[in-house]
Amino acid sequence: TFCGRLEAEPTQVIFTGASAITFCQYNSMRIASPYWWGAIGDGVTGIGAQLQSAITAAATGRIPLEFPQGRYVANSNVALQTNTILIGMFGQSSIIDLNTVGVLFEGQGRDNIHIMGLTFERLNQDLNMVSFRASGTTPPTNSSIKNCRFLTDGTSVANTATIGIYGTTGLVASSNIEVIDNYIEFSWIGIITKYGHANSKFTLNTLIHRGTAGEGIKIEGGVLGIVSHNIIRMLTGALAALTIESLTANPSAVSNNVIDVSPGTITYGIRIENTPGEGSPVRVLVSDNTLFGNGSNTCIWNGSSTQVDFEFKGNYLYNCVINTFGDRNHIIGNTINGIITGDGITAQGISPVIKGNLVRNTTNCIVGNAASPVRSSIDISNNTCIEFTAVGIRSTRHSNGVILGNSIIHTGATATTG
Repeated sequence: TFCGRLEAEPTQVIFTGASAITFCQYNSMRIASPYWWGAIGDGVTGIGAQLQSAITAAATGRIPLEFPQGRYVANSNVALQTNTILIGMFGQSSIIDLNTVGVLFEGQGRDNIHIMGLTFERLNQDLNMVSFRASGTTPPTNSSIKNCRFLTDGTSVANTATIGIYGTTGLVASSNIEVIDNYIEFSWIGIITKYGHANSKFTLNTLIHRGTAGEGIKIEGGVLGIVSHNIIRMLTGALAALTIESLTANPSAVSNNVIDVSPGTITYGIRIENTPGEGSPVRVLVSDNTLFGNGSNTCIWNGSSTQVDFEFKGNYLYNCVINTFGDRNHIIGNTINGIITGDGITAQGISPVIKGNLVRNTTNCIVGNAASPVRSSIDISNNTCIEFTAVGIRSTRHSNGVILGNSIIHTGATATTG
């Protein structure tokens, strides 16, 4: 056990043998190197066991483990410990090679794990690249992944993720997790978080889809937290760029993301499903996002009548539409433009509010289409509809409706009704 200061060259091996090295929590160590334990980055030597020794030892003293430039071949499982801090030579200089089949790189039931500036590579993605998981009643908390790069070639096993964060349903939840400013290539799912996310942030990431199916960011169960300022580009065959599913509590905000679902057959941009119904505390704000579609897909989808009091505000959609089924959804100040096959805005629940939107080049501009029998009120006010081919505004099976102050401008030759 070391309680003082240990100094050595970053590429020098100083610990050998089977004895465990530990550090006092209050030591004078500024940084340590994985080389000290024999975890050399020559791109050839398998160093899984040595890297595990380095991580375990450094965590005992809360000492950052800084990786010199090189490729580190993790040929066996690496278990991240509480108080693990891993720092790379930002960019592609410090690479963790996870191409050995079946190798895990994860923290289970640990907290205070921080990973910065490393590049991870798993070309044939048979497992997640990096995961934080609950263990029994201990959730992953207070952890972060920042300024990292994740590289893959598009080959994967179904439902594998580049970054996975998992609580346990009905038992424990992850919280205070930050995934910020990373470059993430993914084959199936870029980031998945399940059963948690309180006070968590997923922001400033660039996600590039390399596969033929899957989702960019998937939030499932628990509290959404903040998903903002991400760039997500999907390839053909994917389900959605961002899926929000089975939330249970506030706060929930999706804002200022740039999402490209224009290539090929991609169903959704932002997809919200199976979130609790009336009386639930869940409120989701989807605002100020920019989405690019292919002319026939749905960029914002709220797919259940139990998803109430959601707000879709200030989004810009090019070549795609908004379709909501939830009651009392507010669709305010959005711009929908492009050459679109379908209805610009469709609201299919009780008492929708559709205000201040600009919709251009659609089949029908705005449709309030409540299920039979006659439902409650609808408010369609101060919208602008331009260049539609069928109907400007349609309200079906609503009572106590307000349709007020809209500008309906048709410039073509095929429209049937304003």
